[in-house]
Amino acid sequence: ILNSVYGVMASQHARYASLPVAMAIVGTARHLIRMVEDHLGEAKVETDTDGVYAAGEPDVATLQAQLDRFATKTLGGPPVLQVDAEPFEAGWFHEEKNYVLLHHDGRLETHGVAFKGSSRAPLFDKALDKVARAVLSGQDDLIQVAGEVLDLDAYEPEDFILRVRLGKDPDDYAAPNHVAPQVARAARKRGQDPKKGDQLAYIKTTDGYDVPWRGAWARLDDAYYTDLLEKLLARMGVEAVPKEQQSLADFL
Repeated sequence: ILNSVYGVMASQHARYASLPVAMAIVGTARHLIRMVEDHLGEAKVETDTDGVYAAGEPDVATLQAQLDRFATKTLGGPPVLQVDAEPFEAGWFHEEKNYVLLHHDGRLETHGVAFKGSSRAPLFDKALDKVARAVLSGQDDLIQVAGEVLDLDAYEPEDFILRVRLGKDPDDYAAPNHVAPQVARAARKRGQDPKKGDQLAYIKTTDGYDVPWRGAWARLDDAYYTDLLEKLLARMGVEAVPKEQQSLADFL
């Protein structure tokens, strides 16, 4: 609701819009965030849209008192702001707005494009789950974990499948080598009739992109998937140790 109020105030098309009010909302919010960050000091780890993350347990009572004084003395109203502190078991912060949190109940929570995305192959999510749990639980055998993650033979064939949605009809793409038209052409060769809005499954092969079928699996681009996993390991601060592999096609 509060975000909606700001959006209405900042919109030039809204009947009751007010740029000064919108600026006051943003300025007050920024001031409150700075108050929290100053209170946390060096314990502050990350500031995101859903809160400020800190190492260790913050002094919630003292921070609440500061916000109450700001509300009554500066804003001239009752203290209506409530400070909530949600503890986590551990967290890994790769870069701004890209991090992984481990809840006390064992759940992993990912934020940012470095760790989540609907178009990623399932092997990315499986590898992330394995590596993140190892890192956040303080395991000592991270080199072994890296080797296991990079063993492509440990994954199921469907773990390599990626997905792309056609933003336009296949013949309307100006760049024929874009992923979407390549996959659409491959789908047509396999008897499909892809259209705008369709989501297509595909795999990366050594000669481009293809829909999943036996001939495509035989041309699976191991280097592409290994590079994807090595980048994930690097984001989690784990040294990549590639392992001798057989081609997945040998097992199909």
